[in-house]
Amino acid sequence: MKKVIFGSAALAMAAFMALSCGSIQSGMQTSSAREAQRVNVNFNNEPAGILTVTNNVNDSVILFAGSIANGSIIGGIRNGPSATRTFDIFDDVSEPSGSFLLRVVREEAYRRYGSAVPEDDVIFSRLITYDKTKRDEKTSLTIDARVGGDGMIYFENDSSMVLEIRLDSPVGDKIATLPPFQRKKAIHLNPDPYGYTYFPTYVYYDNGQKQLQSITTSDLATGRSMRPIVQGSGEDVPFVVFPKPNTPDITAPVATVLLRNASNNGAFFREGTAPKTSGRGNVMINSGGTETYELDMHRQKETKIPGLNIDTRRGESNVIPINQDLIFKAGYVYTIVLLPNFTLEYQVSEPTSYDADSLSIALINEYR
Repeated sequence: MKKVIFGSAALAMAAFMALSCGSIQSGMQTSSAREAQRVNVNFNNEPAGILTVTNNVNDSVILFAGSIANGSIIGGIRNGPSATRTFDIFDDVSEPSGSFLLRVVREEAYRRYGSAVPEDDVIFSRLITYDKTKRDEKTSLTIDARVGGDGMIYFENDSSMVLEIRLDSPVGDKIATLPPFQRKKAIHLNPDPYGYTYFPTYVYYDNGQKQLQSITTSDLATGRSMRPIVQGSGEDVPFVVFPKPNTPDITAPVATVLLRNASNNGAFFREGTAPKTSGRGNVMINSGGTETYELDMHRQKETKIPGLNIDTRRGESNVIPINQDLIFKAGYVYTIVLLPNFTLEYQVSEPTSYDADSLSIALINEYR
């Protein structure tokens, strides 16, 4: 029997009632290879959608909201590289808001295996959050050209949190996202004789802050380095297990900035003259919008970060500097509001205390 993870008792009851009435909740069924061969996948752009994906892997792919089954398909992207399309996911998920694991599978593999597609053929995954009352909150992401290569490495997540694997730094590109308790997840990367450094970040829902938060542990702060191996080359494929964190070892790799734009103009959050990309993959913050940014603390508990500013495209003389005396602390949330008169308002929130046994996240349509 497959394990079903619900966000709350209310969601569990709602799902039970729906099943009792004979209907099937989106994503709950499995699909045979025959059903997968016959399913009609939408490859057309949906410009009104909130999720935009660029496919830099040179294969047609199918995207799933949660488990891999016909009922979880949100659409497909034709052969890359750099093929881009937008998805209107609101029609594909029944809950009004929540988080799900976006899984990307080569079309050929899904058509061949259906829901039994080997985990090795899931070439990309990413945590997606949404709220159907906020259609203006867009998310953009890229399927990295480095994934889908011939090199392989296995990861395991022994925690009740989502585990994001990043390259090169704690705020580097996310190459994979593992659900809680994921076993033997194969990550395909282009072979590199120098290998890669992988930075694990555990993601949980903070009930106090009412948002997702990221943590790591002190012994993982410098990452894990390993070289992907081509299967059949005579070398063993590396196997890396990321354990459940122990409470005394938990640390925050980043400080979080929530930037709210209450002005009547688009804005950019910059370090020097370089715009930063938000957690949803956006660069400009539209009027009325809010974006989340992670600032790498470089393993320090607190630090000043010079050169942070907000650009509203009114000329460099009108660039708005972030308070240069502001001290950023690991795990803290800094809410910065750009007011209509182009001044800034600040609010700082301390992190809630960490208890490894209580840190978790609920995922929609997670049945694998």
